[in-house]
Amino acid sequence: MFRRTSRLVAAVIAALMTVMIAAPAFAAALSVRVVDADLQPGRSSVQLTMKVRCQAPAVATSYLTTTLWQGSSLHPDAPNYLEGQGQTQILCDGVRHSYSFTATTTIFYADKKFHRGRAGTESTVQYCIADSPDSTTCTVIFPLIRMRAHIHR
Repeated sequence: MFRRTSRLVAAVIAALMTVMIAAPAFAAALSVRVVDADLQPGRSSVQLTMKVRCQAPAVATSYLTTTLWQGSSLHPDAPNYLEGQGQTQILCDGVRHSYSFTATTTIFYADKKFHRGRAGTESTVQYCIADSPDSTTCTVIFPLIRMRAHIHR
């Protein structure tokens, strides 16, 4: 009984060590850059073009989520602050890819409009793996990436 338990404990520790070693490798491979931010008609959304390089397990489905804001993010209740958010599925194979998707004002700022000029972005990449037909586990690839952008058009 002791040998079986010790083998199980050893297998669990080995699996945890593999995850602990692999997680930093995925994080080290993360690169996100805003290429373009194009104001859309109606001004409640901005078309973002971004370049992303990431690494995730081959069986995973990966996503890029970006929050775009104008005004001071230190004062989100200020009258000139607004933010929008967008997400797209991406390929995390260690190669840089370009993606275009729309960031739309969030419900809290739906009455406000984006304008041309300076903006900030905050992006995360996560990968998700189906544990079973009814369950999926998602893991964020750190770090959270903040960048400046310039909305035009």
